[in-house]
Amino acid sequence: MDERFGVQAIAFHKTQGSTAPQEKLMHGHGSAFDDGVIPSDLWKVDVRSAIEHSGFEAWFQPIVSTSNGRIYTLEALSRWSHPVHGIVTPGHFLSSIERMGLIDAFTDHMMTHAMDALSLMRAQGHSDICVSVNAPWNWLASRNNVQSMAEAMSKRGIPTRCLVFEAVEHTPPSDLAATVLNATTIKDLGFMLAMDDFGSGFNSLELVRHIPFDAIKIDRSLVHRSSEDHRAETIVCALVDLIHGVGSTVTLEGIERASEFDMAQRIGADAAQGYLIGRPSPLGHVMERIVGKPPGA
Repeated sequence: MDERFGVQAIAFHKTQGSTAPQEKLMHGHGSAFDDGVIPSDLWKVDVRSAIEHSGFEAWFQPIVSTSNGRIYTLEALSRWSHPVHGIVTPGHFLSSIERMGLIDAFTDHMMTHAMDALSLMRAQGHSDICVSVNAPWNWLASRNNVQSMAEAMSKRGIPTRCLVFEAVEHTPPSDLAATVLNATTIKDLGFMLAMDDFGSGFNSLELVRHIPFDAIKIDRSLVHRSSEDHRAETIVCALVDLIHGVGSTVTLEGIERASEFDMAQRIGADAAQGYLIGRPSPLGHVMERIVGKPPGA
């Protein structure tokens, strides 16, 4: 990997952040609209059609190693390219997708975007960068979903280790036994498995006990400003030790200040993600700003 990655990633917010697409992040916790009001007609748009006609895009946010600043993963984050309102964040459409029973189709759609990104990066010679995608627990509990992904990756000539399934923690799996069982299939097929937003939702310690996650991401609500709050830093430090104790790596989410990145290094976190590292952007922007050239150049 290009050694420039570390310098450019950490300096991204200073040198080029002003030209990056300015929108809220963190899985829909924010609005793409300046006044924060959701336009009523947005809910009337046929999200099924948006899925079928590629109305949903994937933007990517870098995750870097705290030891050397090098990027090793890009997280794929969904964005709706709305014909009227422009780029819309997940908080405005995911609930509708779930109510319509389309979350599996939507997840499959995002997985395809992730594989497209991996293909482009491998063509550019960056085969050591992985892509992670949020996946609902029930999607992960389906053996058919995981095996279909393995077949799709094989057809593209991409090793399964390049794709990370990020289990979304906000709601518990409806069938814990099936989820735990299929975690073995996921690992046997070579995929990486991570827990997203650890510490933000239901009691996930039982999952950590039973599922061998490769990585666990500590939620931004615990990380934000923790470098300025001794009690908060103590909690985050304890979680880092706990996660390392069960054999998983630790990513701190929501890193927005240099002091927070310094804290991540100080307490032994393995990786960092947040606006300090880079805002989510279309793949071309990410490659252009961090790698130095856009895909296909």
